[in-house]
Amino acid sequence: MAEFDPDICFCIDHGGKGTLLRPFWSATGYANADFTPTPSFLRMYDYLSSFHGHLHYMRLHNILSLHGEGDRYFLELDLPYGNRCFAHDNRQNGDDKVVARMEDGTLRYNWDLVDQVYDVIVGHGMAPIVELVYLPKAICKSEEEFFLPADYRLYGEMVRDFAAHCLERYGLEETRGWYFEIWNEPDNEAAWCRDPASFFALYDYMEHAVHSVDDRLRTGGPATMQGQEGYRIFEGFLKHCAGEVNYCTGGYGTRLDFVSVHCKGGQTTDFNPSSAVMFGSVERYLDILEQYPQFCDVEFFNDESDIIWAGSRGVEDASWFDFRNSHYAPGFVCKMISLYCTRVLDRGVNLTVADSDNAHLQWERSLFSGNRSQLTPLGRYPCTDMIRKPFFNAYVLLSKLGDRRLPVQCDGPGFNEKFGVLATRRGPVFSYMLWNFEDGISDMVGKRSFRLDIQNCGAVGSYYLLEYRIDQDHSNSNTLWHKLGCPKEPNLKQIRQLRDADGLEPMGDPQKITADSGELSLEVTLSQHAVALFQLTPVSTEAPAAVGFVKAQWEEGCCGRQIFLTWEPSRESDFFHYKVLRSVDGGHYETLSSSPALNTAVYVDMEVESGHRYSYRILAVNTSGIWGEPGKEAVVGTE
Repeated sequence: MAEFDPDICFCIDHGGKGTLLRPFWSATGYANADFTPTPSFLRMYDYLSSFHGHLHYMRLHNILSLHGEGDRYFLELDLPYGNRCFAHDNRQNGDDKVVARMEDGTLRYNWDLVDQVYDVIVGHGMAPIVELVYLPKAICKSEEEFFLPADYRLYGEMVRDFAAHCLERYGLEETRGWYFEIWNEPDNEAAWCRDPASFFALYDYMEHAVHSVDDRLRTGGPATMQGQEGYRIFEGFLKHCAGEVNYCTGGYGTRLDFVSVHCKGGQTTDFNPSSAVMFGSVERYLDILEQYPQFCDVEFFNDESDIIWAGSRGVEDASWFDFRNSHYAPGFVCKMISLYCTRVLDRGVNLTVADSDNAHLQWERSLFSGNRSQLTPLGRYPCTDMIRKPFFNAYVLLSKLGDRRLPVQCDGPGFNEKFGVLATRRGPVFSYMLWNFEDGISDMVGKRSFRLDIQNCGAVGSYYLLEYRIDQDHSNSNTLWHKLGCPKEPNLKQIRQLRDADGLEPMGDPQKITADSGELSLEVTLSQHAVALFQLTPVSTEAPAAVGFVKAQWEEGCCGRQIFLTWEPSRESDFFHYKVLRSVDGGHYETLSSSPALNTAVYVDMEVESGHRYSYRILAVNTSGIWGEPGKEAVVGTE
C-alpha cells in the first residue's frame, strides 16, 4: 500500500482543559408562529428533537399578532408569511385574536393561541427566543405606522401581562431560560432609519415591563440587518442603552442582557454564498460593540445567520438554489460554526446564538424545491411525509461536538479559510470536525488529503474511532434522488431508498485503535464542500440505558399505510445507533432495522397492513458494540 502523503497536516493538542464551547449553533426559526400547531410543522418538530443535543432555541415572528388559522392564508391566498395583512406589509397581521382593545380602552387577552405555540416548543425540549414583533393591531398607532404603539404605556402593560402569563404557565426555571427580543429588523422601517428614537423608546418600555415581572428574565435586541442603516441603528441603540434618558423611567440608561444582529452570506443576486460577506458584517458589528465596554460581556446573537437572504426562493426561481438541497448547505454551516470559533469566540465575544434560520417548512412546497428548510415533503406542502435533507444531518453531526475546545495548529495556506478543524472534548470523548470548503458552488476542484496528528492523549489506552461524513456520496438523500431520476412523486420502493439514505452516515463500524505513547494520527481525503467528524470514545463494558417511546401512530403516507415512531433519544456519550424490533399480532420480535445510520430517534415503518396489531421496541448500541436492553413496548393497531 502506498504511503499516505497528505496535502495538509493539523496538530491537535489534548493537553490542558481547553476552552469552554457552548452549543451556540443550537437555534433555528421560521417567519410566522401561526404555522407551529399545524400537522406538517408538528412533524418537523418531531424530527428536529430526535437526537440528544438537538436544536434548543426556536425564533418566531408574530407571537402577539397570531391569527390562529395555521397555514390557511398561506395555502388559500398564497401569502408567503401566512399573514392576512394590512398596510400592504406582508409581515404584519391584521387580526386581533390575541390582544383586543375594549371600548373603555382596556386590553383583553386570548393567551390560548400563544399557549398552542409555546406548548409545542417546550414540549419538544426547546425554548423560544421571544420576538415581541409585530404589534397587535389593537395597539398600533395606525395602519401606516403599524410598528409604533398608539400608547407606550398601554404597550408596556401588554408586554408585562404577556411575560407574567408565560412565567405562570411555564414556570420560573423554564422562562428564565428564554430571551425576549424587542423586534425583527427595525432597519426595514424607513421612519426608524431616519430617526430611531421611537424604536429606542419601544425597547425602554419593553425592558421595564419584562423585568417588572421577574428581574432574571433576559431582554435585548435590536436584531438589525447587515448594511449601513443597520449599523447606525445598532450603534445608536447601544449609545441609548449606555446612558441616554430612558423614555419609560426617566432615568439614564436601559438594561441590556443580549445584543442581536442579522448577518448572512450575501444577497441572492451574488450567485455565490460567501462566508467572507457574513463575517465581514459580523466583525463590523463587533467593532461597534467594542466601543461600549459596558456591553462587551453581554451575550451576542446573530439570530439570522443564514447562508443567503431570500429564503422563500427555490429551484423554480433559479436553478442554483439547488445548493440548499445538497451537501453544500451543511458544508457551509459547519464551516460557519468553525469560523465563529476563530473569528468571534477568539475575540473574547460572549457568543450565545448563531441561528441559521432554516425551519421555513412552508416554503418547501414540493420534494427538493430548494427552500430554507431542513426537511422536504414527499408530496406537496402540507404533506406530513418527509425526507431529511443533508442540511438536517449537519445538526446531528454538530450535536456530537464536545463542550471544551482544543487548540489546533496548521501551517498550510488557506487554514480557517478553505479548510479547518474544530477539535473538542466532552469528558473522555474527543470529537474533531474537519471541513474542506471554499465559497463557490462547484465541487470539481479543491479535493484535499489531511492528516490529524493528535498529541498528549494521556496514558496509553484503547479507543473506538468512528467517522461520519457529509458529502456528495454520503448522508445525502438528494444525490440518491437525482440518481433515481428526480421523481416528483416517488413510489414505495424509491421512498424506502430515500429514507435509507437520509440519515447521518458513518464510514463503517467503529474501529478499535491504541494511542501509542499518547499519540495518534488520523488520515482522510475530502472532496470539495465535504465535512467529516471523527469521534474517539474509550472502550466501555457498560450497556447503554434503555430508551422509551414518545409516540407510535398509524397514518396514511404518500404510498399507503405506515406507522410513524419516535422515542426518547439516547443520552450516552458513546452512543452509536438504534435497532428497531417489531412483533406482528403477538408473535416473536424480529429486527426491522439495524442500520448504522439509524442514529436519530425517528423511524417510519412502511411495511404494514390493515387488520394487524404491531408492537415495537427500541434498543441502543454503543461504539464498543454493547447493546442495551429493549425499551418499553409500543403497540399500534391498524384498521
